[in-house]
Amino acid sequence: MNNDEKQLFESIAKIWIEPLFASNTPKITLRSIQVVNQRLVESSGRRLQGSSSSLVVDVKVNGEFQPTQDFTKMTDIGYDNTVKGYFRTQKSRVALLNDLKENNDTNDKFFDSLNDLGLSSGNQIVGAHVDENKNISNNDIIIIAATVSGGAVIVFAMAMYIWTKKRR
Repeated sequence: MNNDEKQLFESIAKIWIEPLFASNTPKITLRSIQVVNQRLVESSGRRLQGSSSSLVVDVKVNGEFQPTQDFTKMTDIGYDNTVKGYFRTQKSRVALLNDLKENNDTNDKFFDSLNDLGLSSGNQIVGAHVDENKNISNNDIIIIAATVSGGAVIVFAMAMYIWTKKRR
C-alpha cells in the first residue's frame, strides 16, 4: 500500500470497527487506528483458481472506555482480544475487505486485487489512560453523603454545646 492507500485503509477500518466497539459492554471509544506495517502475500492455488493475494497488516489501535463497577481496567474487558477478534473471523475480514472495495476512491483499485485480509501478530493494542477516580459508584456517593452529614451533625452538636456553656 502506498500512503494514500494506507490512509484509505485506516479511515475505512475506523468506520468499520467503531460500531463494533460501541456494541461492547462497556462501550469502547476508538481514538485511532494506524497501519504500522504491511505485507502482501501471494499464494498460488490450483490452476483453475489462479493466484490470490492477501494483505496482512500490523495496526496500532488506540481506544478508551469509561470504567464501570464491573470493569475498571482495560484488561478487565479483554481489549486486546476484542480488537484482534474482529480481525480473526473470516466474516469480519470479508466485511472490511468489501467496504474497502466498494469505496468510491481512486485508491481502492489496490484493494480490488485482494482476496483476503489479515491481522498479523505484531499489533499494538493501546488502551488510553482513564482516570478511574472519575467513576463514582452509588455506594461511594452514599458513603460520601453519610460522612458529610455525620460531620455536619458533629459540628452542630459542638456549636450547641459551646452556646449552652456561654449562656451559663
